[in-house]
Formats: sequence, structure tokens, C-alpha cells
Amino acid sequence: MSRLRALVALVAIVVGLPGDAGSQTRPSGGRPEQVLLRLEGTMQAGTKRGAVGFTIVSLGLLGSRPATRFLAVEEARTIGGDPGVLGKDVLDAVRPFEPDLLVGGPTALMERLYGAAVGDRITLEGLVKVSSRRYFLREALVISPETTTTTVPTSTTLPLP
Repeated sequence: MSRLRALVALVAIVVGLPGDAGSQTRPSGGRPEQVLLRLEGTMQAGTKRGAVGFTIVSLGLLGSRPATRFLAVEEARTIGGDPGVLGKDVLDAVRPFEPDLLVGGPTALMERLYGAAVGDRITLEGLVKVSSRRYFLREALVISPETTTTTVPTSTTLPLP
């Protein structure tokens, strides 16, 4: 009789266990609530889409001086986590709101965004909480076109030894 009780208890435990975490539905309609997102693009003056990027994302900067900036996104991708969620999916989820993303993070990273000029190349990486549109930065890289120079030799003639 004690073997039967042990077997019944084991079956009850196994049946009560949740299934694969990936198969469970999410309250956010199939998207994870939080995702690491990397955006690469060029800073724009406004929402008008130019020749650069596949979409414009408005970034509401939440630092010491609130401001809205516009990024022409050339690449949006998620990092780790759920491979079924694309960066474009995250941008589509926040698209109905203005600004699209509310950006916060360490002061040094926020200062880089405040100082970014139109035409600067931007790479952002951080945690997005989709339901609140919060984008907490862990990386912000700003490259000005003036600072990127390429040295090209003017002559193909090598000097004599």
C-alpha cells in the first residue's frame, strides 16, 4: 500500500510541474516583458524618414535635461533570451506611443546622447521593459562623422631603402 501512495504522490508532483517555460503564454501577448535590445543608426533632426534606416524611433531622454531625440534605425536586434523575438518586434510594440522609448541610464551614457549631433552614428544597447517602454542603457556609443578619418596613401611608389 505504501508503494501505491508513493506512486500516486510522484504522479501528482509530475503532473503539477509547469511545462517548458518557452511553451507558456506571456501576459504581454507572446512577447517577453523584458528584452535586451541593440539599436544602431544615425541621429536625425525629426521624424521624417530620409535615405538612412528602415524606421525612425523617438527617444525620450529621462536624464537631467529631458529631451526627445530621433534615431534612424539601421539595425535592431535582441540579444540572448528568446530567439523568437526580433528587434523590429520590440519597436513595433512601442510604435503607438510618443516618444517610442523612454531612455534612462548612467549619467555618462546619457551625456553622450545629449551631446550627439544630427548625422552622428549611434549604437545603443540596454534592457527594454516593453510594457512601460523603458530602455535602460548599458552601452551608448556616439561616433561623429568628422572624427572618423581614413588615411589613404597618395602614392603607390615605395621609398628607396
